Amino acid sequence: MGLNPGPAGVALFRTAAGAAGLSAATAAALGLGVLNRSRREAVNLLASAGTEFSLALAGIRIEVMGEDRLWSHRPAVFAFNHQSALDVVVMANLLRRDVTGVAKREAARDPRFAVLGALAGVAYVDRRDHTQALSALDQVVGRIGAGVSIAIAPEGTRSRTGAVAPFKTGAFHMAQQAGVPVVPVVIRDSGVLMPRGSLLVRPGTVHVAVLAPVDVSAWDEAGFHEGVAAVRRDVIDTLRHWPGE
Repeated sequence: MGLNPGPAGVALFRTAAGAAGLSAATAAALGLGVLNRSRREAVNLLASAGTEFSLALAGIRIEVMGEDRLWSHRPAVFAFNHQSALDVVVMANLLRRDVTGVAKREAARDPRFAVLGALAGVAYVDRRDHTQALSALDQVVGRIGAGVSIAIAPEGTRSRTGAVAPFKTGAFHMAQQAGVPVVPVVIRDSGVLMPRGSLLVRPGTVHVAVLAPVDVSAWDEAGFHEGVAAVRRDVIDTLRHWPGE
């Protein structure tokens, strides 16, 4: 009889396979970028085929509702709830092309995603340095103007409890300045498959619901925070009452 590695052994094997797949895809994307002298082509290859390969090796499936909303308004600011380090790969796989991200400065030192972040031109924000944060976000607005969508977690960091933390307003200000909508993306179960602080990924399905685009162009100063709070409530309500269940 063969050895049964058990859940922990399966998770370790799948995690190693997924990481190896992402590394191989990154190398291939870098090669394509050098060959074609196109950084964007390299990022698009990594975000599409590269993440598809890595997630398959890790045993992760993604089920999406409202998938057409990922494409109906581009560029856009895609705002997702943040449960897990897995969310980064999930969002890249969903958006697939012409996309970059905004992340906290500490993420630049995460070896799992540092190369991906550098290749995609992710803007890293120092939450303790307001001036630096504003400068980084201004640069991102310029990239939206060049046709690049943005993925950002308005909570600012992964949830410690699984509950949706208060939303910061940066994502919505960027969208307003760039004249593009905010598209809320609700991720469920990524925190179960890869909990905060864990280095292992368990095989399984990540469920995603893409909500209707939110036009922030008419939000004034008085109603801005209420608008942000309303989007957060929509995300929480979706998690509590998952569509179709």
